[in-house]
Amino acid sequence: MKLAVLFRFVPLALGAALSANAAAVVLPLTSASEICYGLLCLSGATLTPGTPTVTQGDGAALDVNYQFSTSPITLTAQISFAGSPVGPLVGTGTHGVIIANRPALTSTGLFAIEIVALDLVSQGIFIRESPSRPSFGQTLVTDLGSGNYQIDSFFDIFTEISIDGIQWVPDNYQTTGAHFQSQSFNAEVPEPSTMLLVSAAGLILLVRRRHA
Repeated sequence: MKLAVLFRFVPLALGAALSANAAAVVLPLTSASEICYGLLCLSGATLTPGTPTVTQGDGAALDVNYQFSTSPITLTAQISFAGSPVGPLVGTGTHGVIIANRPALTSTGLFAIEIVALDLVSQGIFIRESPSRPSFGQTLVTDLGSGNYQIDSFFDIFTEISIDGIQWVPDNYQTTGAHFQSQSFNAEVPEPSTMLLVSAAGLILLVRRRHA
């Protein structure tokens, strides 16, 4: 089964120009648990981001120490229905994240992040990142030298499914989303109180309107 991915994020009005971090290697993230929507389940789901393009905040729509990052992304998984295998799922698309407290493209270390854009569609089945349950994570940026960087991450992603793009069914996760993690990521998960990413409440409202 082939999956086409649609990116439906409403861009932020940032003053800074987009800058490609072409030397960044973003490692694949895999979920060890099934992601189910009623009887339909995804197993072995892996997200493989491509080279990111990063916008530094301009102090208006986004704090100057925050970044908005987009990149191509590939999703692979196995689909089952009522416990019976259906087949593989393969798709490509784009996603967007906000990175907290990263003041420059060359800044390294551990940063809190939130996915604010991820929309998938396949043969009449739609999957989106939840507009009401935030999907947080962390990213670890390591300087490899000679202008090269490695990016390890984890995300706890809440998703929803639909057959008409109007009525949505949430996944089976209640308190935290499906955990996607790169193999070499081993940073300590912060307390929930440290996961607040956006300093301006208006930005949260803006990015959440994309599904309205």
